[in-house]
Amino acid sequence: MIRSHSRSEEVPVMLRFQKSFLVACCALVLSSGCQSRAEYPSNCGDGVRQSGEACDGDELDPARDSCAKNGMGDGTVSCNDDCTLDLSMCTGQYDCDPLTNDRCDNGKFCYYEPGSDVTACESEGNRLVGTSCGRSRDCQPQHVCVEGTCHEFCSSGTDCNINDTCSGSGGGWPMDWSYCPLPPALPCDPVAQTGCDGDACYFVSTSGTLGCLPASSGELGSACSMSGTYCKPGLQCTNPTGGNCVKLCWSSDDCTPGSCNTTMVTLPYGLGVCL
Repeated sequence: MIRSHSRSEEVPVMLRFQKSFLVACCALVLSSGCQSRAEYPSNCGDGVRQSGEACDGDELDPARDSCAKNGMGDGTVSCNDDCTLDLSMCTGQYDCDPLTNDRCDNGKFCYYEPGSDVTACESEGNRLVGTSCGRSRDCQPQHVCVEGTCHEFCSSGTDCNINDTCSGSGGGWPMDWSYCPLPPALPCDPVAQTGCDGDACYFVSTSGTLGCLPASSGELGSACSMSGTYCKPGLQCTNPTGGNCVKLCWSSDDCTPGSCNTTMVTLPYGLGVCL
């Protein structure tokens, strides 16, 4: 005789199955380590840092919530949605700082490689702005190789010697890092003295640009002014109203002996003077 099941007998079976299924699902979720909103501190998200929260929204403790205090160098700390500190914008995420050369010793310099998003202490490169490169360490320190060309490395316009625009990366790099766009093509080269047919290439202070002018006769170190004796080709007067003739340079390789200084005299295109 075949016994038939009534509807009332099927219900407990279904309930037992559903209960077992729910228990198994809960165990799976807990074992996976996934965090639900319920696992955040109970008051997380109300904008007030309370017990169990490292931060909450914009409420951070400046005396404690800094990259340096967390052993992560410089940078900016923010707050995650789960009220923990976000240290991803700290330089400690990287081996060194390409702007300050921090954490590089023994004559090494810090370079950032955009393609791999890493920094490393490397031997000093010597390629100038606008010249070809295979990687950042081919370029001078505080420069970066972008699409095969050396650029000045920056986090603000004040880091750019050639222009005051620090926007090359379009905001896609970490730490507010970027690079300075290349300057326009040089009308002539005052160091190599090329680009002027029969004349000499000078920085013309009245126009703030490079231009071709008849060669003058001021010797290195001699007095000069725009209204009197000007300098020989390859030299620059330290002050338009009266100064001394100094040698122009793109890098310290142009100065023998000495080094190339880009701050003593205000010049365009990254030009400097030998000291």
